[in-house]
Amino acid sequence: MLESIEITAANVEDATIQAANKLGVTLDQVEVEVLEEIRKLFGRRQVRVKASVKKISSSETVESTSKLQEDAADGEKEGSGIDADTVEKVVSLAKEFFVNSGLTADVKLKNVSGKYVHLELDGKDVSFLIGKYGNGINGLQYLLNKITSKRIGSFVRVVLDGNNFRNKREQALKKLASSIAKEVKQRKEEAVLDAMPAFDRRVVHQALQSTKGINTYSEGEEPHRRLVIAPKDSQ
Repeated sequence: MLESIEITAANVEDATIQAANKLGVTLDQVEVEVLEEIRKLFGRRQVRVKASVKKISSSETVESTSKLQEDAADGEKEGSGIDADTVEKVVSLAKEFFVNSGLTADVKLKNVSGKYVHLELDGKDVSFLIGKYGNGINGLQYLLNKITSKRIGSFVRVVLDGNNFRNKREQALKKLASSIAKEVKQRKEEAVLDAMPAFDRRVVHQALQSTKGINTYSEGEEPHRRLVIAPKDSQ
């Protein structure tokens, strides 16, 4: 049986399905590495991936299945609330994460919204941590969420903020979403946004949920998951 194969497809999800069929395994047993990606705001796009067979335990299969179910239900949308003990564990884990990283940043609880625990970073390294276009803080947020998922559970999501970055980002995303939605309706063509964190995708989803003639959905896998803004009759 083949152990790895290269596939070119419209997106990672399609490539994974094709790879699973050709390798003769289930989706949970396919590990995908994106080798090349051609993407534009409007129009068709393709990815070339290397897909390999991985061995997983029964417990990992259950965890993977839960993750797929969460993505299918669109994990960017609001979840149920979490208890105070879980919130305390998340804050403690975040503090441990930054202490071990060697970065100077204090972690404080900002608020809790559904399954999202919002944490505020303060300290001399915050501007550096945010990085250009928020790439730094988004990368740290992704890593912290991976750790949180393993140590606490995937039912809780962490949102990192600092220097009012998220509020500025939210306003910019809403403006961008509105502008692209207008173009989508005029062109009658879907638009694919750059990869962004779940919280950012949720902002766009909510900003456009009442916009007539527009659908939004996500595709791909973290951390390369993208949001698509499409005419309502395109799906």
